[in-house]
Amino acid sequence: MDGRHFLAVSIGCLLMVTGATARVPDDPLADVERLYASAAFEDALDALGRVSGQVDADQVDEYRALCFLGLNRTRDAEEAVERLVMRHRAPTYDLDSRPPKFVTLYRAVKKRTLPAAAMALYASATASFERGQFLSASGQFKELLDLLSDPEEIGRLGDMRVLAAGFSKLSEQRIAEVSHPPAPPPPPERNALQALYLAPNSSRVTPQGSRVVYDAEDPDVIPPMIIDQQMPVWIPPNPVFAYRRFHGTLEVVVGEDGAVESRTLSEPVFPSYDRELVNASQRWKYTPALKDGRPVKYKKVITVTLGGS
Repeated sequence: MDGRHFLAVSIGCLLMVTGATARVPDDPLADVERLYASAAFEDALDALGRVSGQVDADQVDEYRALCFLGLNRTRDAEEAVERLVMRHRAPTYDLDSRPPKFVTLYRAVKKRTLPAAAMALYASATASFERGQFLSASGQFKELLDLLSDPEEIGRLGDMRVLAAGFSKLSEQRIAEVSHPPAPPPPPERNALQALYLAPNSSRVTPQGSRVVYDAEDPDVIPPMIIDQQMPVWIPPNPVFAYRRFHGTLEVVVGEDGAVESRTLSEPVFPSYDRELVNASQRWKYTPALKDGRPVKYKKVITVTLGGS
């Protein structure tokens, strides 16, 4: 028995055993299976071209790849396996019942196409996140994490794995916020203090040490001026991110001494950059905001944009 016939018989027997219980008389792949098992690879490919009706695309591409392998047409086999790999990027695809030659080709194609597939999935997931489609984004980031957790790929694309984990967590937080919106807040403390310090001319008079926090909606308050607002350097973890734009918002409360008393990242910018931004803002310094010549607390809103170079 020559090598070609032995390969066909061994692989065909395996497929016949695993698929026998699922076959029915009108199975559109029955002729393909019979021809492949008899090493009639060209005829099996012709039969695949005539298949109609509801057919499992995975089975079709597997048979194509196996037939091409039997004919030593490796490049054609790779194209069929590429289609199969793109449908099953996660490491859950069962290879235990597949022939060794097919398994070797599948793993080689998967390893070669992983960076491009991961980048495409990451771009799709981040686009969903930016559009506010957090449920879709969450599913896509989880799929990406499954893809990058393949034991055979440990050590590759580590930065993307960190980013995907960060965005996955943010997506879950956004979903929770939408599903369980916070209860309406009580009347703001600022309004109560306004009543306490209401002068006859209806303008607020704030004594030193008051808890009132002014903002841009108070035209009679002179905003703080920047003395030191050094932003962290943005170093993209991957060259691709250098050409994408990331936006976020940081709110800082400038105290009566010009120091930053508190800071809130109301809109995250980028997971790895967010931590550096919050830490840096603690050291910023301003001239205090002034009302009627007196220093007052002031909430300053800072819009942050990264990338796009």
